[in-house]
Amino acid sequence: MSLASLMERLGKISGERNVAGIMRWMGVSPSSYGNWRRRDTIPYKALVEVLLEKGISLDVFFSPQQPLAIPSELVLGEAQSYGKTDAAKADAIEATQQVTAFMARHKVEKTDGLVRFLVDLWLLDGGLWFSQPETQATLAKHLGADSDLL
Repeated sequence: MSLASLMERLGKISGERNVAGIMRWMGVSPSSYGNWRRRDTIPYKALVEVLLEKGISLDVFFSPQQPLAIPSELVLGEAQSYGKTDAAKADAIEATQQVTAFMARHKVEKTDGLVRFLVDLWLLDGGLWFSQPETQATLAKHLGADSDLL
């Protein structure tokens, strides 16, 4: 991917309109942009670390037009313990991804017990409550999320 396309996507997700704002959002020195421009790309290590820190799906960022497969060999341990059918595993994978993204987005401390509890909640209603911003904000508040993010 070219630097221009990466910066365009970063601008959209960060809400920043200029290079300096995007660099601030990424937590990267503005002088790094000159190096990126010379290479016409962003070092993927830096990019992936920022996206993961911000709870942004790498699949969606790098391949928005094509759904990517999730190899069962790489599924989080929490998801593998749910159900034996492919549909149950797929639901558990989706739940785990949504829960971990929620926790990262709201800076909720990730523990195995809390992830399992939230995955169980998600699975009870197929994630409907996760689609409600008010519910997410309330849950994040009760889990001790950073109040600046709410």
